[in-house]
Amino acid sequence: MKVLLIGSTGVMGTALQSENRGRFQITPKDHNDLEIKDVNQVRRVLDEEKPDYVINTSAYLGVEPCAANPGEAFAVNTEAVRNLSKLCDKRNICLVQFSTDSVFDGRKGDLYTEDDQPNPLNLYGMTKYMGDLFVRNLCRNYYIIRIPILFGPRQNAGSIFIDKMYRHVLSGADELRIADDVISCPSFSNDIAQGVYSLMDSGKECGLYHIKNEGVASLYDFAKVFFEKMKLPVRILRAKAADFSVNETEMKPLNTAICSVKTDHMRPWQDAMEDYIKILKSQPQEAL
Repeated sequence: MKVLLIGSTGVMGTALQSENRGRFQITPKDHNDLEIKDVNQVRRVLDEEKPDYVINTSAYLGVEPCAANPGEAFAVNTEAVRNLSKLCDKRNICLVQFSTDSVFDGRKGDLYTEDDQPNPLNLYGMTKYMGDLFVRNLCRNYYIIRIPILFGPRQNAGSIFIDKMYRHVLSGADELRIADDVISCPSFSNDIAQGVYSLMDSGKECGLYHIKNEGVASLYDFAKVFFEKMKLPVRILRAKAADFSVNETEMKPLNTAICSVKTDHMRPWQDAMEDYIKILKSQPQEAL
């Protein structure tokens, strides 16, 4: 089976390649190889590669960056996904589209399942949800993979929450203030990749799936476990999300913890963190 992997150097793109283990013939494409906003270029690549699956991990990320660049956010997260959905449907290609728990408003007071109705509070969540809707309505053969906050290695220069905290400490910070009221389900990208491949192999019906590691944690708990396992002498101090929102323009949901009623969760995130720590410790600090 042939897979065209879009967004190959990000966290999920990196994980999907490392966890493939020969089961698919993957053609990786990053931003330099394929501009997902260019529908003609995407059409040409699909016709050249003739994949059985397209896995799209690319996205314009971040609540504040999306608010500052709404046109770009819409172009990447929504319009490009609409075009990709139509192109894949016409060629009978299965589209595997990555989504986010940020489509929820955080007000449920319980874990969000695949059956819950999204209600994004900000432009990032809105553009991602609109992309999901295009996939569901324009492509007959698809999987939408909704994921929570991630940790894992990557090939490009981007960074996610735990990377940023780690870099602060490597730069000399001996204490960090982190919100204890922002709740998600920390998940190891390599485990998510295994879950995605298992889903693709399973023959389960097309649709939306939440894939995550077992467990729920605040950002405070997430960071505390990470630095304890890294054995780094840094103090993690409790704070609130509101403490960091003075200069922010967008609303952010506080509790977007998800679960699945359609598939099994992966191992506990604390156990998965052990494997991530091994990867980090094997890398030179300059690579982080």
